[in-house]
Amino acid sequence: MTLMVKIAPKCPHCDVTMVHYDLPPIAFSDGLGWGAKFLWVCPNEECPIFRKGYNHNINQYGNTASLRSIIEPDSGLASVVPTLSLDPEHFKSFVELRKVQKKNLEKADKLTEPKDTNDPYDLE
Repeated sequence: MTLMVKIAPKCPHCDVTMVHYDLPPIAFSDGLGWGAKFLWVCPNEECPIFRKGYNHNINQYGNTASLRSIIEPDSGLASVVPTLSLDPEHFKSFVELRKVQKKNLEKADKLTEPKDTNDPYDLE
């Protein structure tokens, strides 16, 4: 494999030098691998991708994962990968969001509870 990016690049989002991250030995043909032995990964906890990734994943998928910027060394393509780093500030916002969602579900359940009435056609 020919590497297009041999020297640690700067993150395109925060300009911090990326780190070499060795990938597990999974064959590319099984659909699980990257086709490379390592990735360049942004380690910056203040990178906009990392900071905004929590809110994106909480709002879109309901989980507390974030995102990290990567560059594939063989192609030079930039992308993102999920990361399970736990940031206390964002975890707190996740818990608060879940509380609001739970209250809203309880309200919705009360609205759909059948009323105690003898008239089966009473819609009020």
